[in-house]
Amino acid sequence: MNQKKTTNRQAVKDGVLDLIRSGKLRPGERLVQQQLAKQFGVGQGVVRESLLELTGCGLVEVVDNSGMFVGELDQNQITDVFEIRELLEGLAARLCCKRASREQIEELQEIIEQIYELGSKEKFEEASLLDRKFHQMMIQFSRNRMLDRLSDGYQVLGSVLKMTWDNEIVYQAHRDIVQAISDNNPEDAEKFARIHIASAKKEIEKKISDESYSLKGIQ
Repeated sequence: MNQKKTTNRQAVKDGVLDLIRSGKLRPGERLVQQQLAKQFGVGQGVVRESLLELTGCGLVEVVDNSGMFVGELDQNQITDVFEIRELLEGLAARLCCKRASREQIEELQEIIEQIYELGSKEKFEEASLLDRKFHQMMIQFSRNRMLDRLSDGYQVLGSVLKMTWDNEIVYQAHRDIVQAISDNNPEDAEKFARIHIASAKKEIEKKISDESYSLKGIQ
């Protein structure tokens, strides 16, 4: 595949996500490919491919004979994401036990300390970015290309969900996962990873049940 085209497609996808996060693109709004192509300096074909990739996680919807629109997320979609995450990241943690190098495990240990430090300073936006990186790294270190591809859709969706957490609880959860990987204990690594994601799912479901929280989950 043409490397430049791949890079352009990723840039457009990231750009559209930024527009959604910032509120410049709202749920239900029509995505005009010609305008986006001009805005990002690429061909309409690249824009269309980028938007089609975002349909897999529900952030873009295709309506027959009408075009593409910013998706309107609902509680079921968000719940579906966390159910898939629980399974896939549990597997990733298990695989890391035999496939992650000692240097990679040290990287995981370092990043959870950084997440904790940022959370302690209530820099939750920065902590969230690193938290997503931690989970992406774990999948990467599992060295399973199919797992990496399957996780791509929900990782994109996760980047626009509002997430808050109890810093001490999350820190302990991260430590349990990494310690199990370091100890080469695949059963515990998978168990702790699944518990961690299941807890996050319960937390966001509580927020969704609060009428003040937008089901669309867009920042």
